[in-house]
Amino acid sequence: MYLLISAFFLPFFVLILIWKTNKAFLWNSVKKYSFNVQEPYKTFLINGEKIIEWRLNKWKFKEAKIWDIFYLDDENIEFEVWTKREYPTFEKMLEEEGLKNVLPDKDDIKKWIEEVYYKFYTKNDEEKYGVVAIEFKKLS
Repeated sequence: MYLLISAFFLPFFVLILIWKTNKAFLWNSVKKYSFNVQEPYKTFLINGEKIIEWRLNKWKFKEAKIWDIFYLDDENIEFEVWTKREYPTFEKMLEEEGLKNVLPDKDDIKKWIEEVYYKFYTKNDEEKYGVVAIEFKKLS
Protein backbone atom coordinates (compact mmCIF):
# COMPACT_ATOMS: atom_id res chain seq x y z
CA MET A 1 0.00 0.00 0.00
CA TYR A 2 2.80 2.43 0.92
CA LEU A 3 4.55 1.66 -2.35
CA LEU A 4 1.36 2.34 -4.31
CA ILE A 5 0.81 5.73 -2.63
CA SER A 6 4.48 6.68 -3.14
CA ALA A 7 4.33 5.75 -6.81
CA PHE A 8 1.21 7.87 -7.22
CA PHE A 9 2.61 11.03 -5.59
CA LEU A 10 6.20 10.82 -6.84
CA PRO A 11 5.48 12.43 -10.23
CA PHE A 12 3.85 15.41 -8.48
CA PHE A 13 6.88 15.93 -6.26
CA VAL A 14 9.17 15.70 -9.28
CA LEU A 15 7.10 18.28 -11.18
CA ILE A 16 7.16 20.65 -8.22
CA LEU A 17 10.93 20.24 -7.90
CA ILE A 18 11.45 20.90 -11.61
CA TRP A 19 9.19 23.96 -11.50
CA LYS A 20 10.99 25.43 -8.49
CA THR A 21 14.41 24.70 -9.94
CA ASN A 22 13.54 26.25 -13.30
CA LYS A 23 12.01 29.30 -11.65
CA ALA A 24 15.16 29.77 -9.57
CA PHE A 25 17.26 29.38 -12.72
CA LEU A 26 15.08 31.81 -14.65
CA TRP A 27 15.09 34.29 -11.78
CA ASN A 28 18.88 34.52 -12.13
CA SER A 29 18.44 35.52 -15.77
CA VAL A 30 15.74 38.15 -15.21
CA LYS A 31 16.35 41.38 -17.12
CA LYS A 32 15.34 44.88 -16.06
CA TYR A 33 14.01 47.48 -18.45
CA SER A 34 13.01 51.10 -17.99
CA PHE A 35 9.88 52.48 -19.61
CA ASN A 36 7.68 55.57 -19.64
CA VAL A 37 3.93 55.83 -19.54
CA GLN A 38 2.05 59.10 -20.04
CA GLU A 39 -0.62 60.35 -17.69
CA PRO A 40 -3.31 59.44 -16.90
CA TYR A 41 -2.27 55.89 -17.85
CA LYS A 42 0.76 55.91 -15.55
CA THR A 43 -1.50 56.57 -12.56
CA PHE A 44 -3.95 53.90 -13.77
CA LEU A 45 -1.06 51.41 -14.03
CA ILE A 46 0.30 52.27 -10.57
CA ASN A 47 -3.17 52.02 -8.99
CA GLY A 48 -3.94 48.72 -10.72
CA GLU A 49 -6.81 50.08 -12.82
CA LYS A 50 -4.80 49.43 -15.99
CA ILE A 51 -3.31 45.95 -16.03
CA ILE A 52 -2.22 45.68 -19.67
CA GLU A 53 0.50 47.84 -21.21
CA TRP A 54 0.62 47.86 -25.01
CA ARG A 55 3.43 48.66 -27.37
CA LEU A 56 4.67 47.81 -30.82
CA ASN A 57 6.28 44.39 -30.72
CA LYS A 58 9.88 45.58 -31.09
CA TRP A 59 12.97 46.40 -29.04
CA LYS A 60 12.74 45.68 -25.31
CA PHE A 61 9.03 44.91 -25.50
CA LYS A 62 9.67 42.11 -27.99
CA GLU A 63 12.68 40.86 -26.02
CA ALA A 64 10.98 40.85 -22.60
CA LYS A 65 10.03 37.52 -21.06
CA ILE A 66 7.84 36.34 -18.20
CA TRP A 67 9.33 37.43 -14.83
CA ASP A 68 11.39 40.24 -16.37
CA ILE A 69 11.10 43.57 -14.58
CA PHE A 70 10.04 46.93 -15.98
CA TYR A 71 10.49 50.06 -13.90
CA LEU A 72 9.12 53.53 -14.46
CA ASP A 73 11.92 55.97 -15.27
CA ASP A 74 10.77 58.69 -12.90
CA GLU A 75 9.35 56.51 -10.10
CA ASN A 76 10.75 53.86 -7.82
CA ILE A 77 8.10 51.39 -8.93
CA GLU A 78 8.75 48.01 -10.50
CA PHE A 79 6.42 45.74 -12.42
CA GLU A 80 6.93 42.07 -13.19
CA VAL A 81 5.95 40.72 -16.59
CA TRP A 82 3.11 38.38 -15.69
CA THR A 83 1.92 37.47 -19.20
CA LYS A 84 2.81 38.59 -22.69
CA ARG A 85 0.69 38.15 -25.80
CA GLU A 86 1.30 39.21 -29.39
CA TYR A 87 -1.35 40.49 -31.81
CA PRO A 88 -1.32 41.60 -35.45
CA THR A 89 -3.24 44.85 -34.79
CA PHE A 90 -4.28 47.23 -32.02
CA GLU A 91 -7.91 46.43 -32.70
CA LYS A 92 -7.39 42.67 -32.26
CA MET A 93 -5.42 43.30 -29.05
CA LEU A 94 -8.17 45.51 -27.60
CA GLU A 95 -10.89 43.01 -28.52
CA GLU A 96 -9.00 40.14 -26.85
CA GLU A 97 -7.63 41.97 -23.80
CA GLY A 98 -10.67 44.13 -23.10
CA LEU A 99 -10.71 47.89 -23.48
CA LYS A 100 -11.05 48.50 -19.70
CA ASN A 101 -7.86 46.51 -18.99
CA VAL A 102 -5.87 48.58 -21.48
CA LEU A 103 -7.56 51.99 -21.53
CA PRO A 104 -9.72 52.14 -18.38
CA ASP A 105 -11.10 55.60 -19.16
CA LYS A 106 -12.27 54.81 -22.70
CA ASP A 107 -15.40 53.12 -24.02
CA ASP A 108 -15.20 52.82 -27.83
CA ILE A 109 -12.48 50.66 -29.40
CA LYS A 110 -12.51 52.05 -32.95
CA LYS A 111 -12.60 55.68 -31.82
CA TRP A 112 -9.67 55.27 -29.45
CA ILE A 113 -7.51 53.33 -31.87
CA GLU A 114 -7.45 56.44 -34.04
CA GLU A 115 -7.18 58.94 -31.18
CA VAL A 116 -4.74 57.12 -28.91
CA TYR A 117 -2.74 54.44 -30.72
CA TYR A 118 -2.17 56.23 -34.00
CA LYS A 119 -1.08 59.27 -32.03
CA PHE A 120 2.05 57.29 -31.10
CA TYR A 121 2.47 54.83 -33.97
CA THR A 122 1.70 54.68 -37.67
CA LYS A 123 -0.39 52.03 -39.38
CA ASN A 124 2.76 50.98 -41.23
CA ASP A 125 4.54 50.37 -37.90
CA GLU A 126 1.56 48.36 -36.69
CA GLU A 127 1.68 46.17 -39.83
CA LYS A 128 5.46 45.80 -39.72
CA TYR A 129 5.93 44.92 -36.03
CA GLY A 130 2.56 43.86 -34.71
CA VAL A 131 1.44 44.67 -31.18
CA VAL A 132 2.35 43.23 -27.81
CA ALA A 133 0.14 43.27 -24.71
CA ILE A 134 2.08 42.88 -21.47
CA GLU A 135 0.24 42.16 -18.23
CA PHE A 136 2.16 43.59 -15.29
CA LYS A 137 2.13 42.68 -11.62
CA LYS A 138 3.21 45.60 -9.45
CA LEU A 139 6.14 44.68 -7.19
CA SER A 140 6.89 47.90 -5.33
